[in-house]
Formats: sequence, C-alpha cells, structure tokens
Amino acid sequence: MNRECRKLRADMERSAFEPLPRKRQDEIDGHVGRCAACREYLEAMRGDERALMDFTRSVEPAIERIERESIRAAACGAAPEPDENTRAWRGIMKSKIAVYAAAAVALVAVLWGLNHFTGLFGGEPAFADVMAKINAAENVTFRQLLKYEGSDPSAAENMATATGLLRTTFEEIVIVRDFNKGIMLNVSPSTKRAFLEHQVGLKRGKGLFNYVDWIATLQDGPSGKFVGREKMDGVDANVFVVANGEFQTTRIWTDPGTNLPLRIVWSNRHNPKLDVVEPMIMLYESDFGGEKGRSRTVIHMNSSNGLQRNSEWVYDDFKWNEKLDPALFSIVPPKDYTLSESRFDVSFKGEKDLVDALSAWASMSENAFPSAISDLNTQEKVRPMLIKKYDRNGDPDKELEEAMGAAQLLLKGLSFSQSMKADGNWYYVGAGVKLGDKKAPVCWWKPEGSQKYRILYGDLRVADIDSVDLPKTPR
Repeated sequence: MNRECRKLRADMERSAFEPLPRKRQDEIDGHVGRCAACREYLEAMRGDERALMDFTRSVEPAIERIERESIRAAACGAAPEPDENTRAWRGIMKSKIAVYAAAAVALVAVLWGLNHFTGLFGGEPAFADVMAKINAAENVTFRQLLKYEGSDPSAAENMATATGLLRTTFEEIVIVRDFNKGIMLNVSPSTKRAFLEHQVGLKRGKGLFNYVDWIATLQDGPSGKFVGREKMDGVDANVFVVANGEFQTTRIWTDPGTNLPLRIVWSNRHNPKLDVVEPMIMLYESDFGGEKGRSRTVIHMNSSNGLQRNSEWVYDDFKWNEKLDPALFSIVPPKDYTLSESRFDVSFKGEKDLVDALSAWASMSENAFPSAISDLNTQEKVRPMLIKKYDRNGDPDKELEEAMGAAQLLLKGLSFSQSMKADGNWYYVGAGVKLGDKKAPVCWWKPEGSQKYRILYGDLRVADIDSVDLPKTPR
C-alpha cells in the first residue's frame, strides 16, 4: 500500500463522520475504481457500517424504554428525569456520525439501563423468584400496622420461623403460637396471667409460607406484576403489584439483591354494592364477673369482592434469616403467672358451620332464627345473649371460655354465609322462622362450580335444589 492509498483510506474513514468536498469524493471514487485493494477495503468498511447500523436499530427500542422508565421513575421519586444528553440518544443513534460510535453508545445505554432499571431487553424481575426466596427462608421478623376505617391503627411486632412458630407482641401482650402442636400461649405481664389455648383442627403445611398470613395471600392470589423501581430504605427496590379483583390489592417492594420483601401493603376496599360484614364479637372476662383482661373473639374474612370497611395492612422493617433465640418461642407459661386453659375447634367445615351457628343462635333465642344473617355478630344482640346463657355466677374464666366457644360457632357460620354473599350466591329468608319447621326455607346459596343450589330449612336440613324450584323472594 503506497502513500496515496494510505491518505485516501484516511479520508474514506473520515467520510463516515462528515461529508467530504465534492472534488475529494470524486478523487476517492476514481482511485477505488482503479485500485482493487482500496476497493476491497471500502467494501469491508461499508459492511461494518451496515452491521453497526443494524445493531443501532436493534437497541433503539431499549433506549426508548429507558426514556419512558426514567420519566416514570422520576414521577415516583426513584430516579432523576433524563438530562438533555439522555433525551438526545435517539437522535444521535440515528445519525451517520455515530456509525463507528454506535457500539459504544449502545453499551453505555445498556449499562445505564441495567443500573437504573431491571430487564433492559424485555426481561423483568420475576415475582416467582420473590416467592421462591420467601419459601426458602428459615425465619423472618417484621412490623405490622393495621389501619381499619373507623378504628385507631394498631401495631404489632412479629417473628416467624419455618418450623411453625410465630411470636406476636401487641402493646404489652405477647402471643406465641406453635402450629405443629396447635397451641397458642397468650401472656399478659401487667396482670401476671397466661392463657393457653389448644386448637383442634388446625392444619398447616411445612415452611414459612404456612405460618404468616400475608404470605398466604400472596401465594394463593394471582401472580405479581413488576411495575418499576422505587427508593425504599436507601435501596432501589423492585415494585410488584398483586391485584386480586377490583377491591383487593397487594403492593410489594423487594430488594433486588436478595429478592426478599422490604415492605408490603395489603389493601382491602369497601364495595358499596355489597353488604358483607366481618365476623367479629367483643367479649370480656368482666362480662362474667371477672377482672378486665381477656377480650374478644374474631374470625377474619378476606374477599376480593370487597368487604364492609376499607382496611390497609402494612408490613415493614423486615429482617430475614437472622438468628432467633429459641426461648422467645417457648409455649411454657411462666411459673408465677395464673394459668387458664381452653380448647377450640378452629377448623372450617363449610355449610356445617352455618348449620351449627344457626342452631346455637336458636338455642339462645327461644328457637327463633335471626331476622338477618348479619345478626350473628351484631354486638348489641349477641353479647347480651351470650352473657345471659353463660354467666352463672361461677368461675368467670371458665364461663368466658364457654361463651367464646359459642361465639366462634356463630362467627364461623357467618363467615361461610358472607363468603357466599361476596360471590353473589346467597339469599336469607329466616326472619320469623322457628327451629323445627321442616317446610320453611331459611336460606340458600350456590356453591362454586355447582349447577344446583343448596337450601337450608327450619329443621336445619340441607338439600339440593334447582334454580327453577327456588322459593320466591320478597321484592
């Protein structure tokens, strides 16, 4: 290659970045026509140019996505809005000046995108990876805040292990549950009292999944959708949303390095078109002549179709897989505490729970069924009935236990009815019906996946019935 070829080739390379004078371009074209070596060099250079331009076009969608994500993240406070250089990428990448710089610019875009947004080329953080990490966790501690419309917020500290132990501290009350043994210990240091509850019918699987309720809502619901990244505790957290119907949403912030949650907000919204109540009854030991201490029995119900009140469960301050002192999970009551023991069937039996609840109600109301199914946890009605039946001027602790057992029967039956109502398959006509009336219908519902309804009569008999044979309902 002579001096003329070297000079011409330098101008050929320069022409990729800027137009040459017409006279010089004509000289290059004439030389290339005569010199086979320079002609081969020019063809090779043009091949590289085509390859780089193809590569530029291939990364353009990714760059556009980065721009969109950066703007969205800026709105959430996760990242600054792109500067002028960022917004200019797209124009630069399309110009001929960038042919030889395309690979470098694209690489910068890729690295910038990976640094600020996960999954540049369509791959996003997988919610399944988050669930797998939770499933593999040996233990977790976290704070829980319940915000219930119409009530003061309540906070609790929790510790859970994959071996089936759960410790909850609420104000000065400590509750330890051993799911394997079906035992719950409730300790009140201020009153030096301990309550040991043996739970019959409690069935849980193995692993942390089965012992922390908020995990169960994630496991049983639809898959989480990655929606972007936000700052959380100094970390650029991945954000997932699990939308279970119109009225129930869970938002999860996870650490990209560990795929474990940093914060979870579980929201349940009221459905104004649906009259569904939460099963809850307040009972006190003082109702039966004792001191104030133990109180209330509650059965929580969740529905993707909306409940009676708005609620928000916030979980944060997570610490995963740290060493926990086994003594914190002891279910042995302190020796200097006054101990009370009870036994409850905590299993759910579907329509049998409804039958048992209506039977229990009738036994306390002169064999009459409630005027509305929601009466089963109307405080002004239920509490006086339970006090009247179980307050016999005996041991207040034992009488409270009996009353709480009856209250649980009512609440489990109510929970079944409200689940059917939330699904739009429930009707109650029991007002004025007496226990033992074989012909009078009390209520009916349609089980999921069934072609027939189930109907309950005044003698507590349950039977199948076709929709065309259902009783006429008052308008």
